[in-house]
Amino acid sequence: MSGWCNESKPISIESIGWGSFKQKKEDIMKQWKVLYLGPKRSFSEIATKEWIKNRGKKNAEKNVFETFLLCPQRSISKVFTTFYDWIARGIYSATSIVPVENSTEGSVNTVLDELVGLEGKIVVIGEIVLNIRQNLITTQGATLQDIKTVYSHPQGIAQTRGWLQKHLPEVELVEVSSTSKGAQIVAEKKDPTIAAIGSKEAANLPGLKILMKNINDSSNNKTRFIVLGQSMPRPTGHDKTSLTFTIQNEPGSLLRVLEVFDVYNINMCKMESRPTKKGLGLYRFFVDIDGHQSDEKLSAALKIAKEKCQSFKTLGSYPVAEED
Repeated sequence: MSGWCNESKPISIESIGWGSFKQKKEDIMKQWKVLYLGPKRSFSEIATKEWIKNRGKKNAEKNVFETFLLCPQRSISKVFTTFYDWIARGIYSATSIVPVENSTEGSVNTVLDELVGLEGKIVVIGEIVLNIRQNLITTQGATLQDIKTVYSHPQGIAQTRGWLQKHLPEVELVEVSSTSKGAQIVAEKKDPTIAAIGSKEAANLPGLKILMKNINDSSNNKTRFIVLGQSMPRPTGHDKTSLTFTIQNEPGSLLRVLEVFDVYNINMCKMESRPTKKGLGLYRFFVDIDGHQSDEKLSAALKIAKEKCQSFKTLGSYPVAEED
C-alpha cells in the first residue's frame, strides 16, 4: 500500500481546479506541485486541501484557474529537501506545507530547525490553522480490550496522553512518521490488537473503523501550518511577519532587541527559542509579529532590531489565517 510521491512513481496525482466561472482562453492557468508530510489522509494533507480551497475562492474573483499535484513525502525533512531540489531544477510553481506549532504541544522543532536554513528566495507565504480531532482507529472487529499497541506521530500521542492513560494505560505506544502512517500500518497488518491515532480521513482505508472519536485531551486542539514559496505576498492589512535571530550571550542583549518593537508599538504574537547546537546556553529565537515587512513602521523597526542581533533573518510576511 503506497502513499508517497516521487518522479518515478507519483501516487497522488490529484488535480483540483477551483473557480465559479467558465474557463476562457484569456483565463490565467497554472499547475502547482504541493509537498507535504504523508502518506495520504494525514492532517498535513487536510491542511493542504484547505489552502487550495482558500486559493480557489480568491482566484475565482480574478479569473485565475489553477490545478494542483499533491505530493506527500515520507518525512518533514524530505519535504524540505525535495522542495530545494525542485527549485534548483527550475520548478518554480512549487510549494510546501508543513506543521509548525500545536496549541496543546507547542512547536514542531524539526520545522523550526529547517526554517533556519531556508535557501535562496524561499520564504513563508501563508499559514493555515486547522482544528485537530484525534480518533482511535482499529480494524473492523476490534474492541478497546483487544488493543495492546498504538501507533501514531509523536504529536498525536502527546495530544491524547491523558485519554490514553485513562483508557489504555498498559498499551505500548509506537511513534511513526505521521498519523496517517500509523493508520496505514493497522490496515496492512489487519491485527485487532493494534490501533492508530489519527484523522477521520485516515480511517477511510479499507478494513478500518473509528473505535473512539475525538480523544484529544483539549477540545481546543489546533495546529498551525505554514506555506513555503518563492514570492512574498503583497500586504493585505492583516498580515504577520516571522523572523529568527541570535544574540550575544550577555546581560540585556535580548531586551535590547525586544524593546525596539515596544518603541514602535508593534505587537509580538509569538516568541520561543531553540538551541543553536553550538553549545549549552546558546539559543536561537523565533518571533512572529503583527504587520508586513514592507510596512514603513515595521520596516524601520526590523532594520534597528537587526543591528542589535548577532544574526538576523526575516522568514516571510503573509496574511493571517482565518480561524473557525
